Amino acid sequence: IYTDPRESENIAEKLCSIPQILEVYTSLSEEIQVIAKVVAENQESLHEFIATKVAPLPGVLRIRTSIVTKKFKETQPLIVNDPKKLTLKTTENRLDEEKDRNERRD
Repeated sequence: IYTDPRESENIAEKLCSIPQILEVYTSLSEEIQVIAKVVAENQESLHEFIATKVAPLPGVLRIRTSIVTKKFKETQPLIVNDPKKLTLKTTENRLDEEKDRNERRD
């Protein structure tokens, strides 16, 4: 979705509230774009969705669509709230942790 630069954030926020839109991103290239991943039953419903929900938004200059015809891979990221779980435990790390625990006991 090519947008007026003054409206791109507003457009992105409005798109986030629409259930058919799974993901929303902004991109700075030659022109400011809002990229949205949309699910639709068929091309007709996609056309209707764009015409009624996206095109009328203030600041939308033009819309370009890409339709996925075959999916090879889709990955859902694993979200971990504890950064310690993201680090690999080496033997040295474990020995340092044991030493720290023992020092705190003394």
